[in-house]
Amino acid sequence: MPSNITHYELPEFLSEKTKKELLDIGMNLKDEDWTVHHSTKTGKPSVLNFYDLKKTFHGRNCYLVMIRPNAVQDWHTDGGKRNTALIYPLTDEYAPCKFQPGETTAPMFLNTQAKHAVFNNNKKRINLNISFEDDIEDCIKFFKEIDKYEFDPS
Repeated sequence: MPSNITHYELPEFLSEKTKKELLDIGMNLKDEDWTVHHSTKTGKPSVLNFYDLKKTFHGRNCYLVMIRPNAVQDWHTDGGKRNTALIYPLTDEYAPCKFQPGETTAPMFLNTQAKHAVFNNNKKRINLNISFEDDIEDCIKFFKEIDKYEFDPS
């Protein structure tokens, strides 16, 4: 059932050390290390680039997602099985994710079935990204019930 919730802001739950380690990985990757995302609806390349961290968070795969400076991920909803994404900003001067209405630069659960967009600034934009098939309400409940915010070895 589609939700009216566009997003849910989360506390900054990663330690500064973990956040720095993830950002260092992203900033030191070569262009060819990133995989270009292709739209699950059109099959066309998007401005999103991802990198598999080969780590999990409570059984879910963790990725870095990067948008190059001045790139635009125009208004859209996601296709495929992903209904919610946990997005954790890593870079400084992080361009906000926009919704109808509103925007945020905070860590969040994003309802990928609600229209959203990113109009990047002149900086590389990198975040930690974890996909969920669950609806956003179930993800919020899950997050409130967990007691550790660490990555599992995979």
